[in-house]
Amino acid sequence: MSKDDDIQQAINSIALIRQVISQTDAGNPDAKLSGITLDANLLVQLGVFFIVLALGLLELFTSGAMTETLGSGHQNLELKFFGIGLMAFIIVGLVLVLYFVVWRAARHNGEEPGAYIRRNFLYMYQLSLVSDLLMKFICLALLLLADKALWIAPVLLAFTADYLFQARLFTLPSKVAAALGVLCLSLAAYQFYVGSGSLLLPLLTFSAVAGLSAGRLVLRYRNQVQTVH
Repeated sequence: MSKDDDIQQAINSIALIRQVISQTDAGNPDAKLSGITLDANLLVQLGVFFIVLALGLLELFTSGAMTETLGSGHQNLELKFFGIGLMAFIIVGLVLVLYFVVWRAARHNGEEPGAYIRRNFLYMYQLSLVSDLLMKFICLALLLLADKALWIAPVLLAFTADYLFQARLFTLPSKVAAALGVLCLSLAAYQFYVGSGSLLLPLLTFSAVAGLSAGRLVLRYRNQVQTVH
């Protein structure tokens, strides 16, 4: 197997994509990302960033409307199910972003999406997030059903820390990801301790992390384009 084949296989998961970028940052110019892979992952990062940022701004400019809606579930059963439906809508939106990436990458490569997935199963590592998101949705829904809406914000921060520690979504350097993960857990503990159920902090925190990750990929994209030209 050639060196280019080794690199192409290595970048098929987000964790290894992060390693490839880190190698370049360390002075190894031979570690390159293919155009399709870089474009697809950049689209995921930016898509997630803008979706969560929009939710954070909505929460900010509506003076905590989502937090209030989720917190009112114990008073009104309809509001409780509305909150669950709202979370389901957000999860479905994120999943659709991932599927759009699959479709776009397959189209760019001139293949059918099904065949593309079968041929590049490791590259479709991001699809494992579907089951992960489903489990997180179930966890949040159970918190609402148990009238523990105040726990949702700290749990969301813990979820962000999990993504940072496991390198499932972000492409940040390992040490930076670990430090940010610890920070997210600290913020989660703080919100739990003070009894704050505000969704603003976890949404803006996730947006900031996603923005840093996407920004790193943008810089990588520009550097690679400049190298080619």
